[in-house]
Amino acid sequence: MIIPRVRTSLVAWYILFAMFSGLCVHTPIARAADPQAVIEAQVDQSKIALDDSITLTLHVNTIQDVGTPTIPASVRDAFDILSQGKASAVRFVNGSLSTETTYTYLLTPKREGVFALGPFTLTMGNQTVQTDPITVGVGDGNRSGNAPAPTPSGLVS
Repeated sequence: MIIPRVRTSLVAWYILFAMFSGLCVHTPIARAADPQAVIEAQVDQSKIALDDSITLTLHVNTIQDVGTPTIPASVRDAFDILSQGKASAVRFVNGSLSTETTYTYLLTPKREGVFALGPFTLTMGNQTVQTDPITVGVGDGNRSGNAPAPTPSGLVS
């Protein structure tokens, strides 16, 4: 009676192993052969006073972790970065993995003028995506408009 029990146990383990192996082989996870990334940039105000601040938000949607977007030197020359933050969410829906990350920067201008923020770039493997520049006006204190200036761009196919 011991031999049939061992044989049954081995057969059960073989069946479980085959089922588990089949699940692992057929479960799609982030396909490296099909990388995609979208990066969007927006500011909460398009015109500010010299003593004011703006919030720059970068939204990154990818199917793999790609790191932090590059902040161009032109932004650092015209603005001080007072604070920065990061929030991430990972989703696995219907066999598709996606990562959504939001980077937030609080910027204060160093001088008056009209400045182009960006383009902000993100490198994923051998591909680079970038946003369009956002124009921000810095004046002497008479703000003429605070309309948001969203700028979506940067789809890699």
